[in-house]
Amino acid sequence: MTNEGRNAMGDWLGIDFGTSNSAAAYVQDGTVRRIRLDRDSDTVPSAVFFSIDDKSMAAGSLANTALIDRLEGRYMRSLKRVLGTSLMAERRTILDRKLDFYDIVSAFLKIIKDRSEEQAGRRFDKVVAGRPVLFDSRDAEIDARAAADLERCYRMAGFADVIFLPEPEAAALSVTGNIGAGDLGVVVDIGGGTSDFTVFRKAGRAIEVSASHGVQLGGTDFDRALNLKFIMPCLGHGHPIRHGMDGQTVTAPNAIFQDLATWEKIHLLYTNKTMTLAKGLVRDAVDPAVFQRLHHALDWQLGHEVAFLAERSKIASNDAPGRTEIDLGLLERGLTAAMDPAEIEMVFAGFTDTLAETLNDTLIRAGVSRDAVSHVVPVGGASLMRLVQSAISRVIPEASVIDTPIFTAVVDGLALHGGALTAGN
Repeated sequence: MTNEGRNAMGDWLGIDFGTSNSAAAYVQDGTVRRIRLDRDSDTVPSAVFFSIDDKSMAAGSLANTALIDRLEGRYMRSLKRVLGTSLMAERRTILDRKLDFYDIVSAFLKIIKDRSEEQAGRRFDKVVAGRPVLFDSRDAEIDARAAADLERCYRMAGFADVIFLPEPEAAALSVTGNIGAGDLGVVVDIGGGTSDFTVFRKAGRAIEVSASHGVQLGGTDFDRALNLKFIMPCLGHGHPIRHGMDGQTVTAPNAIFQDLATWEKIHLLYTNKTMTLAKGLVRDAVDPAVFQRLHHALDWQLGHEVAFLAERSKIASNDAPGRTEIDLGLLERGLTAAMDPAEIEMVFAGFTDTLAETLNDTLIRAGVSRDAVSHVVPVGGASLMRLVQSAISRVIPEASVIDTPIFTAVVDGLALHGGALTAGN
C-alpha cells in the first residue's frame, strides 16, 4: 500500500498511558519513531492542570510547573488509577464546567494524539494501547470496567480502532533482538500503579508468550507507604484527639491521611467539608500544633507537593542508602522527617514479598522452572528500586539482566505491534 493510501485511512499509533508517565511511538520504514511528547522528552508526566486564569488545561511538565509555581487552579495526577472506579462518572465543576474523568482522561489522550500527528506529519486514527495484565487483581468486575473505561476514553479522543496489548508483552516484543532463539525470558514491568510479569520465549523474529500475570501494586504505592509512615505523622496521623465530655482520647480518624497520601484522591480533599473536619481536629487535639499543619496543607492545597516530597525521598533513599531527611519546610519552617533505612526496609518488606510471590506464580502458570529462565527484562522506573531487585533475585537469581530503555520499552513494543498490523494489511 502506498503512503498516500495508508494516510487516507489513518495509521497505527502505540500509546503507553501510564499512571505516572505516558509515551507514544509509531513505526516508519521498519524503525520505531518515538514522539517527543514533552519538550525534549520521549515521555510526558500523566498530569493535568486546569488554570483558573485563562480557563485552559495544561498537561505534562507544564502541569507540574503550574503546581510548583502555585498558580491558581486544579492539579490532577495518576489519572489511570481512577479507571474502573465510581469516580470516573462523577461530574465536578472545573473551570465553570461540569467534567467527569472520561472528559479529563480523553482530553489528555487527545493531546498525545495531536502532538503525535503534528510531529509525524500523518493521521493516527488507530491505536495499539498498552494496558496492565490486570487493572485490578482483586476484583474481576472492576478490572473489566477499567478496560471498558479506557477504551471509551480512547474513542472520545478520536481513535476509531482501539486494540489493547498487555504492557509486559509489548516490552517483550521490544527486546527480541537482544536474546537468542529459544531463550526463555521474563519481563518484570513495575509501573506506577501495577506490576506485571510475562514469561516468553524467542521464536524466530517473534515471541511466544507462555503466561502473563499481574498485581495492583506499583511505584505510587511505594510513595504512599513512605508518606503515611514518615510524613503524615507530622500532620497528625496516629496522634490522639479528645473524644467526649469525659476527656478520653482516641486516635485521629485515619481516612483523611490515607486520602492525602494517595495521588488520585488528593484533589478531592479540597472541600469545605474536609476543611471543617481539619478545624475540628485542631480544636480537639491533644497537640493542636501538629494538626495545624494538616489544616495548613489543606488550606493551601499542598497535598500534591507533599506527595512529590515522598516520591523524591523514595528515589533518594534508593540511590543513597542511609538516613534520609525529608524537608517539610513548606508546612512549617525547620520541620523535617527522618527516614531510617531499617524502617524503610520494614515498610517495603511486604511489597517485596508480594512481588516475589506474583513472579513465582507467573512461572508456575507458564509451567517453567526457575532455573529455566535465562533472561529478565526490567521495565518501568520503579524496577530500579532495591525492593524490586530483591524480589527478582529471590525468584530467578541466575537470570541475566537485559539492558533496555526502561521508560520506553513498552511503547516501542506497542509501536512494533502496530507496524506489524499495517504490514499485514
